[in-house]
Amino acid sequence: MTLLEEIQSGENAALEFKEARPKDYLKFTKTVVAFANGKGGRLIFGIEDGTRNIVGIPKDKVFSEMDAIVNVITETCTPPISPDVEGWGGGVSRYFEKCAELGLPQPKVEELDGGFFRVTFYRGLLRGKVVRDGNEDNREDNEDNREDNEDNETLVRDAIVHNPHLTVRQLAADLPISKATVERVLKSLQKVGSLRRVGGTRGHWEVLK
Repeated sequence: MTLLEEIQSGENAALEFKEARPKDYLKFTKTVVAFANGKGGRLIFGIEDGTRNIVGIPKDKVFSEMDAIVNVITETCTPPISPDVEGWGGGVSRYFEKCAELGLPQPKVEELDGGFFRVTFYRGLLRGKVVRDGNEDNREDNEDNREDNEDNETLVRDAIVHNPHLTVRQLAADLPISKATVERVLKSLQKVGSLRRVGGTRGHWEVLK
């Protein structure tokens, strides 16, 4: 069952909806504690409880809302709970925006079972040139790869500036790059001293320069 199908099926013991983050944090942290004490569950924000309509979260507030949810849960729940907070759908819109920016054909998005989706990208014009096969001049390919690396580093840095608590998986979901690329970029930024990790799995990123 896809996530959309689960939403249409309504709430259950492991799924609850909130139209927005309540000002009274107890109205949703009680649910989080109940999930933690049971078999787990998902609390989805941006869904009208009665109608199950997807109202979403304003695009310019997604990172701040995710950060606020994490902070409330980690600071008010005892013993501490480390939530896995993700922005659903935000990454997909960026795929389309990035393809349009680079002059690439629009990608094809297919929703799969289990809440997963597949994105297919098509070759086309990239920075005014046709994307080449591997038998073209290596020097030009290396220049393109270097530019792509710089673009990826900028994407990751900008996302972390907005939300230092983002995990590798969340970065990969929100950005038009793979998890492996995110990991490589993070290692590269840390190696050159532009980024460092403060704390362990529950820590945060710190942009140095």
